[in-house]
Amino acid sequence: MHSKYNIKISKSEMKTIHKQMNRNHKKSNENVIVKLRYIIDSFPSYLDLNHQLSKLLCCLNAVYQFL
Repeated sequence: MHSKYNIKISKSEMKTIHKQMNRNHKKSNENVIVKLRYIIDSFPSYLDLNHQLSKLLCCLNAVYQFL
């Protein structure tokens, strides 16, 4: 998955997102927020804000496809 800043989400990251979301079959907003929080916290700190936001958009897209 590519973004404007060429930040990719690896297949393993994508699997992790889906695995985490599969643990709870409830697809409530709260669960999505918890998962996104986990993803955001795992971003490397060396990424600048634009890159972090770009990666977040890729993650949101992955989550949206899952729902």
